[in-house]
Parts: sequence; C-alpha cells; structure tokens
Amino acid sequence: MKAVTQYNDFIGTSSASEGDHDEFTQFIKVKNIDFDKYEVIGIEFNSTYDDSFEESLICLDKEKSKGGVKYYIRINFEKNISRDEFFNLFKSFSVVLNKNGYDSIDIKEDISI
Repeated sequence: MKAVTQYNDFIGTSSASEGDHDEFTQFIKVKNIDFDKYEVIGIEFNSTYDDSFEESLICLDKEKSKGGVKYYIRINFEKNISRDEFFNLFKSFSVVLNKNGYDSIDIKEDISI
C-alpha cells in the first residue's frame, strides 16, 4: 500500500514510534474495535489545505482471511480527531517527501540558514 494524492508531486516515506508512549494503543482501544476479528496493522491520514483531516485504521480481517489469503480492510471514523491529536498519538513521527523522480538520493551535507 502506498500513499497517493491527486498529482503525487512529492512522494516519500514515513516512520513513527510508539515506544513507551501508549497513546496510539489507548486510541484504538476506545474506538470499540473487535480485536478478536480485526488486527490493527496500520494507520492512514489525509490532510488538505482547506483544514480537512481524516484518519483511518488499516486492519487484517481475521475471519475473512482464509487459506493463506489475507483480507485487509480500512476502518473509517464518523468523528475524526484533529491534526494535533493525531500526531500526539506517537512518541515521534517522521515524514520525508521528495519531488517526484528524486526518490533515491544521498544527502552529503546538512547546512543551516
């Protein structure tokens, strides 16, 4: 699964740490998810310039996964959280975006301006 936008002018990667900061775990616990049926394996968020922000969980459906074929679903929420609330779910969060076509570069030096 890859992130996409309308034009994909910038593409990249992201990484997040929960560590000893269990806000994400607490967040999914209060969403009344049936953990016997679903295994939360990821989270997706979308944000636009008009202050829109939406998040959803990527889950493995344990009941519909059969015969070695995994069945994934997306759980959307009727009431979304704010950007600040979302980023506070993680101890650290990193996103790297490069202009499309520059996805494999090696930074040689950091400078400050």
